[in-house]
Amino acid sequence: IFQNVEGRTPLELFDNACIVATNNLYEQLKRYPMETSSKPDLSVEDVDIIHETRNRIKNAETIIIVGGGASGFATVGEILCNFPTKKIIMIHDEQTVLNRYPKSVINAARKILSNTNVEVILGEKVLKWKDFKKYEAVLTDKGTIKQADVVLYCGKKSPDINFMEAHFSDSLKNGRINVDNSLRLPGTNIFALGNIHVQGIERDIFSIRHESKFVARNMKRILN
Repeated sequence: IFQNVEGRTPLELFDNACIVATNNLYEQLKRYPMETSSKPDLSVEDVDIIHETRNRIKNAETIIIVGGGASGFATVGEILCNFPTKKIIMIHDEQTVLNRYPKSVINAARKILSNTNVEVILGEKVLKWKDFKKYEAVLTDKGTIKQADVVLYCGKKSPDINFMEAHFSDSLKNGRINVDNSLRLPGTNIFALGNIHVQGIERDIFSIRHESKFVARNMKRILN
């Protein structure tokens, strides 16, 4: 919406209320650059990249997944569901997979991985990533070298700061949209989800999971 309405800010576009859900940028996009990734619709180039990546995974014997959080674990699961014979190496810089989740979830994840042919390397951070055309290789901070046909980066994400600076430059704090305890930009009826700064509250993955429900309730109160 913001990109198609020139010369007007989000504050001018909506009389009642709106919700802004900010997105993140993953390092994987740097490996397979999407020049039109900021546009709301997939371009022909985007679709080609998706098909190219899937074909590379399909034809690969060994795949390295960098990151053992939710994105990395989900990627492993999707690959094994579609290609159960693939050899997968997961490298995670924490001491356990899904380290930000409850112990019950972590234990369940460990049990799932133990029943697969996934090699899990914990407590090591990937420092270098090299494409040798015939294969790709990574080097960790512990000196471990692993090579594979495909390397997928599912590690830490960073906020899409360009989007936020373009539309919310006056409302940013520490690179995030500053909101009050109702998750609303102060003095407006614009709610924000995702990359937000809430004064005095330490956010984690569990609070983020409940943001949408919280905002939906507040939005309903306003509209009613």
